[in-house]
Amino acid sequence: MDEHIVLSQGQAVKLRGDLVHEIPKSLSDWTSKHDGYAARECKQILSPASDEPLPTSPQASRKRVLKKGLYLRLPAFYRAFFYWFYRYFLRLGFLDGKEGLIYHFLQAFWYRFLVDAKLYEFEKQAGRTQPRN
Repeated sequence: MDEHIVLSQGQAVKLRGDLVHEIPKSLSDWTSKHDGYAARECKQILSPASDEPLPTSPQASRKRVLKKGLYLRLPAFYRAFFYWFYRYFLRLGFLDGKEGLIYHFLQAFWYRFLVDAKLYEFEKQAGRTQPRN
């Protein structure tokens, strides 16, 4: 999901060092949660752009531009592979061993492919004979 937190009070600080993403739940729990995220993301992608709040941070703006201007313009289903390749090889995810392979495959390929599959399904159900991308 393209979610960003906006602080209404307090101060954001930058942390130094590595961030370890621990997922204490099972893979079944993780995939179930991300199935729901994929459905929400599809609805967001298919909704008019005017309904989306404008990003407030430079990082959020950059990610939104890359997602809408580049990623979503790539061919559906293939873009999941391109994104996985970028994260696993070009961003050195393979250095994280088996856990890195599992995480990057599920997060960068499986989830992105699932979003494309759900977009295809939603558009097919809506009666479009030619789904986007």
